[in-house]
Amino acid sequence: MLSKILLVRCLILLLLLNLTGCTYMKHASIQADYAAMQREAPSQVTLKHMIEKETYFVAGLIVDPDSLFEGQHVSIAAFSNKFEKTELVDMMYQARVGTHFGLNLPEGDFLILVLFDRNENGFYDTNEVIGQRILRQSDMDPEVKVLGQFDLQLTAQLERQLPQPIPAPQPQNLEQSYYFPAGSIRSLDDPLFSRDMATLGMYHPAAFLESGPTMFYALEEEMGYKIPVVFVHGIGGTVTEFAPILERLDRSRYKPWFFYYPSGGDLDQLADMFYGIFVSGKVVQKNVYSPMIIVAHSMGGLIVRESLNLIKNGKISHTHIHFFSLASPMGGHPAAESGEKHGLIVLPSWKDLNPTSSFLKNLYRNPLPDSVTYNLLYAYKNEGLMKFGENSDGVVPISSQLRSEAQEECSMQKGFNATHVGILEDEDALDTLIESIHSIHTTIPEDHLHWLSKGGYTITRDENPNFQYSERDVYLIKNIGKYLLALAYEKVTAITKEQSNFVKAIKGEIKGKGYGEKAWLQFVEDHPEVLKDLEE
Repeated sequence: MLSKILLVRCLILLLLLNLTGCTYMKHASIQADYAAMQREAPSQVTLKHMIEKETYFVAGLIVDPDSLFEGQHVSIAAFSNKFEKTELVDMMYQARVGTHFGLNLPEGDFLILVLFDRNENGFYDTNEVIGQRILRQSDMDPEVKVLGQFDLQLTAQLERQLPQPIPAPQPQNLEQSYYFPAGSIRSLDDPLFSRDMATLGMYHPAAFLESGPTMFYALEEEMGYKIPVVFVHGIGGTVTEFAPILERLDRSRYKPWFFYYPSGGDLDQLADMFYGIFVSGKVVQKNVYSPMIIVAHSMGGLIVRESLNLIKNGKISHTHIHFFSLASPMGGHPAAESGEKHGLIVLPSWKDLNPTSSFLKNLYRNPLPDSVTYNLLYAYKNEGLMKFGENSDGVVPISSQLRSEAQEECSMQKGFNATHVGILEDEDALDTLIESIHSIHTTIPEDHLHWLSKGGYTITRDENPNFQYSERDVYLIKNIGKYLLALAYEKVTAITKEQSNFVKAIKGEIKGKGYGEKAWLQFVEDHPEVLKDLEE
C-alpha cells in the first residue's frame, strides 16, 4: 500500500530538486511517467497526480462533541478499493481537533479515517482509529468538484482497524492557532511560500496540496476585531509578492489572510473553494461588525469574481466585501488558447483563461450583490523592446483588464504606469490601494478597539493545579484579557448580549456561561496584579 505512495513522492522530490532550468519540460516528462505508471499498474494515487484527470477537494470540521481530544492533533486518511485493496490515497497530518481538514481525491468511493497516536510511539497503530466516515462518489458534485461541510465526528475508540500501521510524523514547529487549521499561521519566509512551491502548484497541483491542503494562511492568530484583508495571487504566484503592500498595511487594525492555491487548477473549482473558505461564513466565522477586503492580482481576480457569483440572497461572512483587482485578465489571455492547443501539458487554468472558454463567457452571469463593492486597478506599462499586438502591461492586454462588464460594475477604476507584476510595488498603485483600505472601518466602537488592541496576559491551561482552563479560556485571556478586564469593570459598555451576560456573571447576578466567566474570575484571583491595568 505504501510502496506506490513512496514511488509517487520520489517523483515529487525529483521535481523539487530540479525546478531550475526548463521547468515546463521537466513537468511534462513527469506527467508522461505518471501516465505510463497508470497504464502498467493503475492506482488512485497515480491518478490523483495526473494533471489532466479531475480531482475533488473534500473539506470539513473535526468534531469532538464530548471534548475527548481537546487540544490534540490527529491525522485524516483516505482509503480506496478501486484498484487495489485499502490503498492509502491521501492523508492530512497533524490536523488540530476542532478545526477544518482538507483532502484532494480522485473520483471513487473512500473510507475516511481519523487517526490518533494515543501511545505516542511514532506510528498510527492498527487500533488507533477514533473516527470514520464513508465518502461515496454520489456525494461529490460533478459540476463544482468541491465537497464542503464533510464533518468527521470523533469517538473514544472504534473497532475499525487500520490495514497496517502508518508512520505518524513528528509535530512541526509551527505556531498553533485556536481558530485556524493546523499549519495555517506562517511567516512570509516560510518554505511553503517559496517560488519553487508556487511553480509546483502550477504544474503539479496534487503535489502542492500534499504540502498545503487548507489553502488558508495567516501571519497571526485570529483577532476578531481586526478587518481581514484577503490576498489572492495569480498564476505561478505566491504570498510573498504582496510584501510591499503588507509593509504599509496598518496591522493594528487590519489582518492579512491569504488564499494560497495551486494555480494550475480548475478556476471554477478554486472559486468554489474560495467561496467556501472566505465568503460563505462556513469556515471563516461570521462577523457582524466587520467588512472583508479582498486584494487579488492577475488571475486571482477571476477566481474571486467567480466566487462572488455563488453568493445567494446576499449572505456573506462579513457585513460587506470590498474587492480590489490588480491587473486581472477579466477577458482572458490570447496565449492561453495557443497553450491549450499545442502544450505538452494543458493546465486546467489555461483552458479557463482562453478568451473563448465557457468559464469566461459565464463570469458575469450574475450581477454583484449590494454587499460587494468592486474597485478595478489596471496596469499599462510594457517594457518589451519589441511590442507585438495590442497594448498591454507586458503580460495581459489592457482590453482584457478593462473588459466592459468589469468597468460597468466597478465603483473605482484607475490605471497605473506599471508592469503586470510591477503594479504590486508601484508607488502610485500602493498609495491608492492602501489609502482605500485604510478608509474602510469596523463598526466596533473606538473605546472598545482601544482596549482590544492592548492584548492580554500570559497563561497556560495547567497553571493552576486546582482549575483546568479550556483552550478557549486560554485564547481569550491570552489575546484579549485586558479587554475582558475593561468589560468586567465597565470601563467599556457591553455591545452584545454575550458581553452583557459576562458582566452580569462577573457581578454574580447570573450563572456564567459564554466568555469563560469562571476562568476569568479564577485568573483574577490568582493574578490580582492585573487590576492595576484599570488605572491606565
